[in-house]
Amino acid sequence: MLIHVIRGHFIFLNAFALVIPNADLYKIDNKQIVNFSIIEYPIKPVSYKDKYFKRVLNSNHKMSLSEVANEYLRTINGSWDYYPDPNHTLVHISIEKVKKYLQEYQIKNDVIIDFAPLDFLKKQEILKNKQLTFGAYLLFAKELCIISDIQVGRFKGKTEIIDSISLDTDFIY
Repeated sequence: MLIHVIRGHFIFLNAFALVIPNADLYKIDNKQIVNFSIIEYPIKPVSYKDKYFKRVLNSNHKMSLSEVANEYLRTINGSWDYYPDPNHTLVHISIEKVKKYLQEYQIKNDVIIDFAPLDFLKKQEILKNKQLTFGAYLLFAKELCIISDIQVGRFKGKTEIIDSISLDTDFIY
């Protein structure tokens, strides 16, 4: 499946990793304008139909095997949840959830943590230079969000889902 955006540019929904566009609606001079944007996926390379591409100026070029290997090696220690979240700030997380997590962590590990909640997040490297990581937002979001929805499925064979459930809850509650 693909979505045609503007002037022949396409957003592919069956790419690996999944490309999720943001759409912002603006009203300018009594006209509705839709601005599509896509955050660059931090882990490289990204493939489509088992082919890997890189962006060179205004066009996509197929990557060679050595380019794919080199790009992968550059990000092998990276994880999506470890990267800065450009869409959320400290106002989007619940400090109360962080405090509750700290209490549970202390009990479970029989330790005393003498840090303020934000200092703890910095020490865990999920708050860097006053910027949340994707992981920090997922763990401590003030409100439930679509990206933190947990889908659990029971499979028959490799791909057939015979039943599933959606858990609309916090990771930490």
